[in-house]
Amino acid sequence: MDLARTIVERYDKYKRYYQATGLKISFPAFIALMIVVAAVAAVSSFGFIQFLPPHLQQNGSLLAGALFVAIVSMIFGIPMTLRNNRIDAIESNLPDALKHMALVLKAGGTTESALEEVANADYGALSEELKVSLKQLREGKPFDDVLRDTASITGSKLFMRTTGIIVDARKAGAGLADVMNAIAEDARDILRITRERKARTVMHVAFLLISGIFLSPFIFGFTMSIVEFMSGGIAGSGGFGESPLTKNFTLGDCSQPCLLQQDAIMGTFVSIGLTPPETTRSLFEWRLVAMDQLLIIFLAAQSLVTMLAIGLIREGKMAKYAVYFPFVMLIVLAVYLGGKLFSTFIIGT
Repeated sequence: MDLARTIVERYDKYKRYYQATGLKISFPAFIALMIVVAAVAAVSSFGFIQFLPPHLQQNGSLLAGALFVAIVSMIFGIPMTLRNNRIDAIESNLPDALKHMALVLKAGGTTESALEEVANADYGALSEELKVSLKQLREGKPFDDVLRDTASITGSKLFMRTTGIIVDARKAGAGLADVMNAIAEDARDILRITRERKARTVMHVAFLLISGIFLSPFIFGFTMSIVEFMSGGIAGSGGFGESPLTKNFTLGDCSQPCLLQQDAIMGTFVSIGLTPPETTRSLFEWRLVAMDQLLIIFLAAQSLVTMLAIGLIREGKMAKYAVYFPFVMLIVLAVYLGGKLFSTFIIGT
């Protein structure tokens, strides 16, 4: 019961979080849509991988599973991105909207008329939210409650702090127009500081993204393909002689010589990649498979560290962008495979 209650509470909390994205599709429909897209993409990728050169064909089920998980993770990633973009749009227009309301109040207008002026003006997402607030105000909801609820729905901390100050100022009997003017100036200063901090970190973030997500996987894939080509050439010319490296082993079918008996550690490690137990390769080929998997694991760890570092640099919170890790890992795998494919075209295999 506690688990079910926790799940329901988390679902309701995330559903409220989803409301700040501005998407018109309902939350359950959005989840269903992403799952369907993930399933279709996974099946399509499984078919696509079969058209690649044999030595580039990764395990189809592993790739399909990774793609499915990556797209399903966007159930959290897409709303987070849209919500953050919407919050940025609201906060960037907030100082001008407050100035606008202050001018209406100074001209003798009421709070309702000031709210209507801003709602009908071109302040983007902020005007959309204030139109809903205006409707609630006309239905008889108190002005203070309307402001608080609107700020809470948007998810903007700056907007919530602003509404808190305005509500407290109204209760204290202060001039609302002067208060809004002062808050507008402070909000403008805060936004300027935030923009300057992000501008100073652009090069750091760009370096991490280019090197960690694109450059490293491509270089590793390119190099790995050359290593496979050279190893195959040496084996084909008899360079390994009668070495055990040329003997064939199944992965896990030990009714015949198998890798798990020859090298238990390497056999167990290769099994992580969901390779069928009856698959037969020579020992040097199994070592190449193990090296390939080791590089992929390294790239996964590097991708996670990259996203944590970007979160720390950009937002001051390491876990801020961790939700994008599955999708980023999918990009890394695609770039890695692209590097191998590019190398294959160059060396003509």
